Amino acid sequence: MQRKPFCKNGHEMSEENTYRCKARPTRNQCRRCKIEWQRGKHLVERRAWIKEWRKRTGYRWQEKDIAKRRARGLVGTWVYRGKIVRPDHCHKCGLICAPQAHHPDYSKPAEFAWLCVMCHAAEHHSREADQLMR
Repeated sequence: MQRKPFCKNGHEMSEENTYRCKARPTRNQCRRCKIEWQRGKHLVERRAWIKEWRKRTGYRWQEKDIAKRRARGLVGTWVYRGKIVRPDHCHKCGLICAPQAHHPDYSKPAEFAWLCVMCHAAEHHSREADQLMR
C-alpha cells in the first residue's frame, strides 16, 4: 500500500490538490497552503515575529534610520524613473563598475556621490575614525 504524501502543514496532497512550483520543483505544496500564502498569511506571521523581536531586543527606529531610508529610497526612485542616470564609473577613483550612491548627509537626499564599493567603504570607515578621534 502506497503512503499518501502530505505537505509541510500536514494537509493531504493528491495530484489535483498539489501546486507544483516550476522554478523550484522541490517546493511543492498543497493548494490550500499556496492560497493562504498568497492571501498574506505569511505577512501577518512575519509582522508578528518582527514585533516580538523588537520587544525582545529593545530595538527602536531612530530618526537617522528614517532619514537614511528616505534618502536611499529617493535615489532608487529617481534612477528607476530616469530622472538621474547611474554612471558606469566611480567618481572618486574612476573604476568602471556599478557605483553606489553615498550620502554624506542623509537630510539632503539630493546631495550624493557615486562611489565604487571600495571607495564607499573607505568613506564610511574614515568618517567613523574621524568621529572616534573627536
